[in-house]
Amino acid sequence: MILFMGIRGRYNFLNMARYGDYSEQSYRNNFENGFDFMKFNAELIKQSCSSHRVIAFDPSFIPKSGKHTDHLGWFSSGTSGKALKGLEIGGLAVVDIENNTAMSLEAIQTPSSPELNSLSPEGDRFDLSLS
Repeated sequence: MILFMGIRGRYNFLNMARYGDYSEQSYRNNFENGFDFMKFNAELIKQSCSSHRVIAFDPSFIPKSGKHTDHLGWFSSGTSGKALKGLEIGGLAVVDIENNTAMSLEAIQTPSSPELNSLSPEGDRFDLSLS
């Protein structure tokens, strides 16, 4: 974390090697390893939140143009009140009632309608999220 705060300019492996303690290849190799963010966030929530918690879901629209962006489609935008071209993520958070705060648990990108139809021909986004 301190390394990211100390880097000037772009955040890439070359600068991480310049300002950090390891070689560029070491950073590359370690970034290839998988990391279970859900497990990490759940453990962080257990340690820092009270026992009075609820789960919250918030779909968020991200405006995006272009033709080559993955999962690009038409999604509902609450701000404009209509469907717009862009991306959508579903944010899952844990709300701590006693401390009046929330912590993110996971964010999942919603597939576009053509991708959704190929994954689940008879279902909808809700059915896909349950699987």
